[in-house]
Amino acid sequence: MVKLRAHVLRRLSLATLGLIFVVLGLEWTRIALAGEDDLLRLERFWHAQPSDLTGAAVGSIPLLVFGAWLAVRAPIFGVTCGETVVKVQGPLLTRRVRVDRITGIRRTLTGGADLRWEDEHGWPKFTHIRAFSSASFTRWAKPAEKDFDRYNEQCIDALKQWIARHAAGRGAVS
Repeated sequence: MVKLRAHVLRRLSLATLGLIFVVLGLEWTRIALAGEDDLLRLERFWHAQPSDLTGAAVGSIPLLVFGAWLAVRAPIFGVTCGETVVKVQGPLLTRRVRVDRITGIRRTLTGGADLRWEDEHGWPKFTHIRAFSSASFTRWAKPAEKDFDRYNEQCIDALKQWIARHAAGRGAVS
């Protein structure tokens, strides 16, 4: 099994974004249930009016769930190659593609990376690999962006090599 993860700073920024959403959810609850001293205490939940609790829940629960989801998925953000399945793990969802259906990898003009594959009917499909996509598409990129690009290219090359070894009989990997 080969695990290719997004750059550590990219995963850290995704986890930080998740924590920001969690803090926003808690702040929403604090504001909705605020009393005289502006502190959120457990007793406020017991003495709050149902309309205040509803307002707090409607605003905070989606923020808390989304933030926790991003923070939990940040460490696995990348691609996992198994014996029969390649898992492309994005910030929100995971796509599983059978190895025998993979036809290649394509780089887009904007620095994106796509895993190309065919469905059971032979129709061409692709899955965007966000972990190895780059935001910089100019040759005058900052040194930090060049480091990300270099790391992304190394991961894409490793993925291409893995696919070439394991997806036998599927043609050229591009």
